[in-house]
Amino acid sequence: MDDTALDLWKAFVAAPSPSGFEQPVARLYRNYVEPFAHKVTTDVLGNVSAVINPEASLRFMYAGHMDEVGFIVHHIDEAGFLFFSTIGGTDVATEIGQRVWVYGAERVLGVIGRKAIQTFQSSDMMQTPTLKDLWIDIGASSREDAERRVRIGSPVTIEAEFALLGGRLAVGRAFDNKVGLLIGAELVRRLAKDNRLHPDVGFHVLGTVQEEIGSRGAKTAGFNIAPHLALAIDMGVAMDYHVRGQRIRARSISAEGRVYPKVQLPIRSFSTCSCENCD
Repeated sequence: MDDTALDLWKAFVAAPSPSGFEQPVARLYRNYVEPFAHKVTTDVLGNVSAVINPEASLRFMYAGHMDEVGFIVHHIDEAGFLFFSTIGGTDVATEIGQRVWVYGAERVLGVIGRKAIQTFQSSDMMQTPTLKDLWIDIGASSREDAERRVRIGSPVTIEAEFALLGGRLAVGRAFDNKVGLLIGAELVRRLAKDNRLHPDVGFHVLGTVQEEIGSRGAKTAGFNIAPHLALAIDMGVAMDYHVRGQRIRARSISAEGRVYPKVQLPIRSFSTCSCENCD
């Protein structure tokens, strides 16, 4: 990965984009692809489409979703604590004690709290926490103090910025699916630079919205573009970890390392061609 792509990836990760609030990442993607694409549009739902050869009769659609899992404030109590719901699916147990960003009139730092373990009853120790047991503390002294900075409906993301692990692995928030968005942005840049795409092939590269709550953006874009072939890129689940001494492997990963949906068989000629081009 060159420095240009790495810097773009870091910018994508840093920009908040819970489903329904994708605008910061959408602006980054649009600004990046505009110098290279022949046409860039944003539909009413918020999908950003960068097109090379927009008038071509054969249409290929690539989609990487811009949105991420997050939270939304639904109540502020008299003490100034924020209560929240999820946007997309999350594991509540991993959220306890996390630092978060709340996006109101300004970006506000908070921390997710739960009652102290010293106050637990025996029944508490046996139960998985639920969202109603958690709150966000932004340091407000009252509801009025909190409402000066945030409001009901403010989106929330985990405060987890891009970093390297051991010099060769990366960690950060919302790699699902800002990696897919990055690949799309780089496809536009490199196809424009190489200028080898056949003029009869229209290449539609989309940053789509609201995938985490039902793939709404990709479905809408598919109807709008009516592609002859479409490819949606997303992240798989990490399965190369140990559980009680046994190494777990993802069943959907082929011998060559490619990942296929459970209900779909790969087109051999297409996958072979794609991998040769990647090499």
